[in-house]
Amino acid sequence: MTVSLSSVVSEAWDGQELPKELMDRLVNQLIAAFDQLPLNEQNILLDNRWEKIKNPALVPLLKRRAELFQDFPEMREGKASDSLRLSASALLHWYEMDPNGARPAIINEIMRPRPRYNARVLGVLPDETLPEVDAALAEHFLAREKLDASDNLASLIERYASDAILPQIVEELDRHNGKWACAIQEPILAYVLRVNPAMARSRIEKAVAARGEAYSACNHALFSAVAALHYDPVLEELGIRSLDDPDPEVAISAAAMLGRHGSPAAESALWERYGRWCARWAGHESQLKVSTVDGLGEGFYQRALGETLMRALAAGQSWLSDKAYLQRLSRLTTVPTIREALERYLKAWDAPAFSIDVQTTSLYFWGRVAQYEFQSIDNLKDKLGQFPAGSKFVLGNGREASPAVERSIAEVRDFLKSHGMVVDELK
Repeated sequence: MTVSLSSVVSEAWDGQELPKELMDRLVNQLIAAFDQLPLNEQNILLDNRWEKIKNPALVPLLKRRAELFQDFPEMREGKASDSLRLSASALLHWYEMDPNGARPAIINEIMRPRPRYNARVLGVLPDETLPEVDAALAEHFLAREKLDASDNLASLIERYASDAILPQIVEELDRHNGKWACAIQEPILAYVLRVNPAMARSRIEKAVAARGEAYSACNHALFSAVAALHYDPVLEELGIRSLDDPDPEVAISAAAMLGRHGSPAAESALWERYGRWCARWAGHESQLKVSTVDGLGEGFYQRALGETLMRALAAGQSWLSDKAYLQRLSRLTTVPTIREALERYLKAWDAPAFSIDVQTTSLYFWGRVAQYEFQSIDNLKDKLGQFPAGSKFVLGNGREASPAVERSIAEVRDFLKSHGMVVDELK
């Protein structure tokens, strides 16, 4: 009966609307029977149906679910993963509705010897640092035994730790730099970069230079991964230098980082490197026509480097790549994959208006305009502010939007109008 009730409500949400009184009654019954639902149904309700069932009456249920602790031997095992996903959703929604009540539970979770979650869940507190958790994080990290605890602890150190534990963490980093699992090394480097950029410089350089059988190859994604956690001019300087790294995977990571996070000063370095790449492969494009079936050889990575350099310039966050800009990128090369991607980008600039697409929940944001994609509404607005005044935009996709999407669209609409843009809406 409980599962069929869930199915009825879900079908109503996906299809024709039921009368409000009937829907409210169904939802209230579903909340009352929540614990009897299969685990996957509970996850669907909290993850995908939250905007429909969101109600202050849910707080006791969310609190109970969030605080229900089970120490799984292996957190990545299927049943454990599903259970932890449910508790994480409950904790985040509890904090959304009752931040003062949920805060102690979040701090208690951070201070566990083996936290169940990393900063993607526990990083929601507004505090820049939490000095009260420093000692526990350092102690537990240095005494770690399991990977799933180590990476969660490293993530939480990066998010909340102050410089009080820097000496202990740096000493441990220096013993393992270049050999740690990436999920541990990247947040620890980001932590050192956040609290002491000068000390981070040589350690990031060492991590980038670490290569060979004795090392973990985390340098292949290091720039992008660390920058996603914390960006600093130190990373930009080292990233520009690494555009010429003999390992193309290192250069690819540096180029991707500079496009996503780099200052306007990074643009000229990317142009210079892209121009040299195009000149190097002019007349040799056939050597880049490879696929994974052929094996990941030099041609594969060199083509990926060219494509990444192009995307970094074409979709860079700190500058606007308009129609003339994209055409200039295209004229420099005849590599088919690059030319085809640029042709797709150019179509948006030939349309009568730029379409803005937004998908968001209380925990997630994704946006797109022209060739750009965004993981935060602030980045979307920063980019929109680079368009010339009078530019025309279309909001919406013609489908019924959730309340969270409607709020984001309203915020974007107000921003565009305040910056002299022309706004239409697709009904």
